[in-house]
Amino acid sequence: RYAALSHCWGKTEFLKLEKDKIEEFSIGIAMARTGMPKNFKEAIQVTERLGIPFIWIDSLCIVQDDKQDWKIEAAKMKDVYRCATFTIVAASAADSSGGLF
Repeated sequence: RYAALSHCWGKTEFLKLEKDKIEEFSIGIAMARTGMPKNFKEAIQVTERLGIPFIWIDSLCIVQDDKQDWKIEAAKMKDVYRCATFTIVAASAADSSGGLF
């Protein structure tokens, strides 16, 4: 069981998975971490409140500076969203700092 977040990246720089962060991110990502966008924080809070143990966020689950990983994982995205328990859509946010509400 997991939730997925659909969001607009926009032009604002935000937290994302890159090759040099793989080991650090595999341990976990602290909510209080500098650079954790509002959309991500609020989506994690919603997911936790609904008792869902995991959330899939593209920029944190696909290695952004690895073209091969992007190619492989981008091909799976439709299934990630289709198989999620639910998908949170940050529809009104122009970028990841906008929040869900």
